[in-house]
Amino acid sequence: MNDDSIKSKIKQSMDAWQDSIDVQTQVKLNEARHAALAQKKPMLSKRFLIPITGFAAAIALAVLMIQNNAIESMPYQDSNLFEDLEMLASDEADPDFYQDLEFLTWLDENQLMESEI
Repeated sequence: MNDDSIKSKIKQSMDAWQDSIDVQTQVKLNEARHAALAQKKPMLSKRFLIPITGFAAAIALAVLMIQNNAIESMPYQDSNLFEDLEMLASDEADPDFYQDLEFLTWLDENQLMESEI
């Protein structure tokens, strides 16, 4: 059996069943159908929901890109940051350097302040 013959048999059986319902029941079913259609609330269709979602995603992506750009464009106080870290992590560093680290940090901060004046 193909789909068309199955559909036609189902349609014939449903039509026969509809014809066998008494008039009073048909009226009640029709009234219930109209009442249900009247209560149906309009919902956002997929036709509108998909573009709105895409627009919101594009806005979020743009904001993230702008923030990322702002972070990347911030100037670093010391361009030799990674070189300093390598020196601190190496075994060749002088132990006296670690004893005076707090003083050197203070000195570095004060020199930056003086150069800004």
